[in-house]
Amino acid sequence: MSFNVRVVTTDNVQASVHLTGKLLVNHAASLQGQLASVLNRFAGGTIHLTDVSRIDIASLQVLVAFKKSAESSSKPFRFSFDFSPYLQNIIALSGFDQLFKVK
Repeated sequence: MSFNVRVVTTDNVQASVHLTGKLLVNHAASLQGQLASVLNRFAGGTIHLTDVSRIDIASLQVLVAFKKSAESSSKPFRFSFDFSPYLQNIIALSGFDQLFKVK
């Protein structure tokens, strides 16, 4: 299984973006493009990563770039995580836990 990006909106202003599956380096460019489209189209919203089964550094870097772009554009996007202990450990070891406030 690869990854999927599903965008839900009720008002075309705020987006609820659901990322699922494996967020790995071979899909990082596609993920970046899809998140850039979300950033261009919406004023803010939530990025849900509750159904991510795997994630690597490349995808974490894409999420960091998205977060920084959203902040510099004054578009409030927040991240919603519910990672397994295994994924929490990977994120903590990579140093991204403080950036995303993953517990």
